[in-house]
Amino acid sequence: MLSLTKKTDYALIAMAYLAERPSQFCSARQISQEYSLPLPVLMNILKTLNHEGLVVSTRGAKGGYKIADDPAKVSLARLIDAVEGPIRFVQCVGKGEDDLCVGSCPIRGPVLKLHRKLNDFLEAATLADVVVPGTEPASAGVGTESGVET
Repeated sequence: MLSLTKKTDYALIAMAYLAERPSQFCSARQISQEYSLPLPVLMNILKTLNHEGLVVSTRGAKGGYKIADDPAKVSLARLIDAVEGPIRFVQCVGKGEDDLCVGSCPIRGPVLKLHRKLNDFLEAATLADVVVPGTEPASAGVGTESGVET
């Protein structure tokens, strides 16, 4: 099964919450209570997102976090990389093509091709595709002609 961790789930939930309130600072506690997320985990995720420039933070009684950029400008690849680390289709595929395992692997070519497609898809998909209601995914039709699968 190919899936992302709870960290990415929680990051997306937090970003959706902040995207609904783009000019407002919101506390980790607010988000945690709204969606019943574990506060310590969420706080660590928000710190990471702040460090990566995806949210901005301020301290104090009225402090908290707010989204740093338009959700349509933030790729899912960037968000996932910030929270999970580099995206890899399989363990032997790193950021560069030279990171592939050495030797005569019979699936090297196809795996690299799928890895590129996955990365292209996640680069094209934006946070807005996930967190803004009614947004048509920018990546609908990646890998198909005219967006229609055959």
